[in-house]
Amino acid sequence: MADATLGPMSIGRTVRRLLGKHEQRVADLYRDSFLDTTALAEAVAGFGQFPRVLEVGCGDGFVTTKLVEHMPSAHVVGIDVAATPGRHFTGDPARVEFRSCTVEAYAATDPEPFDLVLIVDVLHHVDDDTLPSLVTTAASLMRPGGHLIVKEWERNRTVGYGLGWFSDRVISGEQVRFFDRDGLVHEIERWAPALERVGDARVRPRHSNLIVAWQRPLAGSALTDTEQTVTEQTVTEHTDTDITGHEPANHGSTR
Repeated sequence: MADATLGPMSIGRTVRRLLGKHEQRVADLYRDSFLDTTALAEAVAGFGQFPRVLEVGCGDGFVTTKLVEHMPSAHVVGIDVAATPGRHFTGDPARVEFRSCTVEAYAATDPEPFDLVLIVDVLHHVDDDTLPSLVTTAASLMRPGGHLIVKEWERNRTVGYGLGWFSDRVISGEQVRFFDRDGLVHEIERWAPALERVGDARVRPRHSNLIVAWQRPLAGSALTDTEQTVTEQTVTEHTDTDITGHEPANHGSTR
């Protein structure tokens, strides 16, 4: 179950407003103390060069920028429930597309399948009721042979984990719950059982930066009954939703 929230307090939002034009520079330094986005992009590219990439929960576009740098053949679609996803993206704009929507609303547009679906530091913001839909829908957007790569802040006994917990719970004021490695794997494979796990990695500078990768098999890769049922339900619910206006509070963004 998710941890109890500390309430609506958000030191981070207040600080961002006060920083003004210096926000991006300070945000870079703060984020880099938890996650080296260059190392993350290199780790993702190590699983292959993917022509079509969907980044679920792209946030301000910091990871998207690094993906475009390290995956020269990729076109990236970044989606997030924030009003202006990708606002700090600094790469080639011709190679990206940002949309303000949930993954379910995006799936309702029937996009071409993706070679890679990437979810970075999102799932710990998602509640128990929303997680099945998010995972199943994301997996349904992969082509046969495509990859799902999830990066999460792993729950463990390190000082680094404690700092990340403090950052999300107190600095950002978010309601979060973190998985250990086995818990993360269980949740993904519970709601996307057709996928095969193909590897995992750690990303500097913190041991808690865990990447786990899955692949949809080329043969016999149709959705399972569980995946088909959840996907049909979620896509039907979002078919009539304005893709730019649906903004629930539970889908988090990249730190």
